[in-house]
Amino acid sequence: MKKQDKQKKEVPSTTQKSFSWVKFALKLLLLFTSVLLIVLYLDKKGYFMSDQSNNHTKRKWDAFYSFTKTRNIDVLIVGNSHVFTGIDPFVLSVLTNTNTFMLGNSGAGIADAYFSLGEVLQKIKPKLVVVETYAIGGSDKMEGMAEIQSFEAHRDVAYKLRVMPEFFKSDNWVKLWSPTIRNHSFLFKNPEQIAFNKKHPIKPAPEEFYLGRFARFGTGLDESTLMKYETLGAPVDGRKYVLSEHSKKYVKKIVELCQSKDVPVLFLTVPMYYKHIAHYEVWKAGLNEELQKYPATKWLDLQSPYDAKIYTPEAFENTYDANQHLSNYGMMITAYKIAEYLNRQYSLPDRSQQQVWLTDFREYLGYKNPVVWQ
Repeated sequence: MKKQDKQKKEVPSTTQKSFSWVKFALKLLLLFTSVLLIVLYLDKKGYFMSDQSNNHTKRKWDAFYSFTKTRNIDVLIVGNSHVFTGIDPFVLSVLTNTNTFMLGNSGAGIADAYFSLGEVLQKIKPKLVVVETYAIGGSDKMEGMAEIQSFEAHRDVAYKLRVMPEFFKSDNWVKLWSPTIRNHSFLFKNPEQIAFNKKHPIKPAPEEFYLGRFARFGTGLDESTLMKYETLGAPVDGRKYVLSEHSKKYVKKIVELCQSKDVPVLFLTVPMYYKHIAHYEVWKAGLNEELQKYPATKWLDLQSPYDAKIYTPEAFENTYDANQHLSNYGMMITAYKIAEYLNRQYSLPDRSQQQVWLTDFREYLGYKNPVVWQ
């Protein structure tokens, strides 16, 4: 009898434990939380940040928020690289006695300009918004590195969350917020960047007096480049300019947004060398047809009529490539041209007697002296 009892006790139990959805969910939550904390830590450390040495978009937004802590912006200029390599805002500020600021984003189109204005006009009310027209013919996409850097540089989280679905595909939403997720391939493809980031931790951006200028091209067109225009003709054909429905949509949205804030809009065309574009009249006609829909706006076109007296070869980047910018000298003379127009067409604040303004621009006050054009 005792032997039978012993055998019964040694029989293994066949009872199976029931599956618990609660425990499974808790394990998933724990795993998700662990991954999230790791990603947030890596994002904060910046280990997976791309090369930031030339991220002037972030620099502009940092400077914008620093500048507007104590000052207002009178003339706000938006666009792409044709803006921040095309106008010297220090000279323009001095010649108009105003505070001028530029928020150009390299390679971006008109949608990014609207995206930027949406945040800016929630913070300040400028006296004039200037929109560079080269951005109107830019990319219709909002998925490139320029747009991602722009999204990162904006600071208004609530605004970014609200407009994100309009500008970006849902597949990229997480990537927009996390450089670790966006650049996780650095582990295998660019470990050098991770190593560099570890040795150079993120530091708060120093507050600086910066108005968005990117002085990049110290010399103008040389003889060999000028010869290409004579032998090869213009690298840009104005007949190929296409004003997409996407561009028209955001031109309209910019005008309507500014009108809702009672801020006038000036469209501006920063020039390229006159031999750089063939059939510019076709380009201009197509753009003019669209801009005429908004009679409350103005358009200052420095490409045509072209001022050959001041826009000499010295004023342009030494390149025959399609996307030509102004030289540092060209930035200065463009500021003079725009200032002359603004002083005639608009009633802007005169800050020339304000001590803060005089202190800000004391190094540039000499530009008020007349320029002797060639």
